[in-house]
Amino acid sequence: MFKAEKLYVCGHRGARGVRPENTMAAFLYAVRGGVKMVETDIHMSSDRRLMLMHDDSLDRTTDKTGLVRELTYDEIRTADAGDGERVPTLEELFEGTAGIDGLIYNIELKDYAETEGKDFAFESVDRVMDTVEKYGLSERCVLNSFSKTLLEYAHAKAPGKYAMHGFFPFFHMFGQGGDPFSYLTNATVFNSAEGPDGRPVRSDDPIAPFDTYSSLAEKGVTPWLPSMVRDPAFVITLLGRGVRVVTSDNPVALSKALGLV
Repeated sequence: MFKAEKLYVCGHRGARGVRPENTMAAFLYAVRGGVKMVETDIHMSSDRRLMLMHDDSLDRTTDKTGLVRELTYDEIRTADAGDGERVPTLEELFEGTAGIDGLIYNIELKDYAETEGKDFAFESVDRVMDTVEKYGLSERCVLNSFSKTLLEYAHAKAPGKYAMHGFFPFFHMFGQGGDPFSYLTNATVFNSAEGPDGRPVRSDDPIAPFDTYSSLAEKGVTPWLPSMVRDPAFVITLLGRGVRVVTSDNPVALSKALGLV
């Protein structure tokens, strides 16, 4: 199971600030620039291919429309995801970056039981885990979701095998499930409060009170910083509070600023 023992910059959707998000161009830009962790999102197509797509539809990030779950792989591949790039699969990501030594894959599970139904959502998780096992990458993969339902399902299927990532405060997470501390190994920390409707209200300042990070670390959950944190000085300061990963839309630039590449 992966555990961050040093500081990582994680390329958010590859490098969404400088390349079309969740495309091979974005992932290769990040890893060729020395980035050692990339984040991506999974939605399963109607013919059960694992497509790298943040939204549940093609509408925002491509020149096509429609829900991923209702389209076939071939239909999705006709879409231009930006600069002529195609929507890749999880297999393509693994194969296209196979030569990058020690690269960590942060995989966000986004087929939610609440919208896709439990059967579809759990099959998506099963196929993700089966693909990771096929490529022998469980030690270099983090399973990530806002859904407690999906993370608990993955944990129950392979207890202790995968690094599991959620979001803190835990009111950012949804779905059925018990105490996230029982399975999480990592959590991105937002500086937010719970609104009267139970929904998060984020502060304009992305840095939470410093003791939030150290408190999580003391409970065995490694705190991560979200992509809104861009100041290298804060990243360095929070290393002393247990932070080991910062997500970035421009990961190569941040890695250089932190002296990691």
